[in-house]
Amino acid sequence: MAAKRGGIVTGYARMWPREVFGRAGLKKEELEFLNHAGVYILYRDDRPHYIGQATKLHNRLWGHAVQAGGRYYHFWNFF
Repeated sequence: MAAKRGGIVTGYARMWPREVFGRAGLKKEELEFLNHAGVYILYRDDRPHYIGQATKLHNRLWGHAVQAGGRYYHFWNFF
């Protein structure tokens, strides 16, 4: 994750795989950025599929990743 101070963008992460929500091997610090509000993009391979906004990114992305009945569940593999 990259960070920028003093502007509208304070950090970003790009093309993280959907599987991070099922992996136990990631360090908590690596996912710290997901505990904040932000804008996210769901990608199908390298093409944007959906853009959303959340008050806590982890909760929203986790919902997209694991709820099989969700509207976007089958249409993305990176965020």
